[in-house]
Amino acid sequence: MRRNGTKVRNISNSSAYICIAGNFITSYFEQTGTLETGFFMVADQRVGVGSYLRKIPLGYFNDSSSGALCATLTTTLSGVETAGAMVMVGVVSRLFSAFVLFVFMLFYDWRIGILSGIGMITYLLIVNYQMSLSRKNAPALQKVQNDIAKSTQSFL
Repeated sequence: MRRNGTKVRNISNSSAYICIAGNFITSYFEQTGTLETGFFMVADQRVGVGSYLRKIPLGYFNDSSSGALCATLTTTLSGVETAGAMVMVGVVSRLFSAFVLFVFMLFYDWRIGILSGIGMITYLLIVNYQMSLSRKNAPALQKVQNDIAKSTQSFL
């Protein structure tokens, strides 16, 4: 009897160590992927801002204006970088969790599984509709942003 208890304890401890190591490894890749995704989401904007700043006459800059400009750009782009990646990770992980829950509900009771599947499909259709509206309105919003940027440039 004692041997079986020791064997079970060893298997349990080994499983716990494997889970802890797996948690560390997946957390590392999650953090690295999040940072990389966030950085590449705003990489084009960073390059665009840099190319625009090269065209501004040097007489415009003084100690306070260049510092305020750099602080604003860094803070804003870092905020977008962080928030965008976190939203993406949250949405993907929640969709994956909902799918796993759907599969387990199908095994538990097929009627509940089908009901949750209908809910998931309805959610995905609504999100797809919202994305199509966003894509349709994106050119108009981009034009407004460009007009604001041109007005700001002429003011400077």
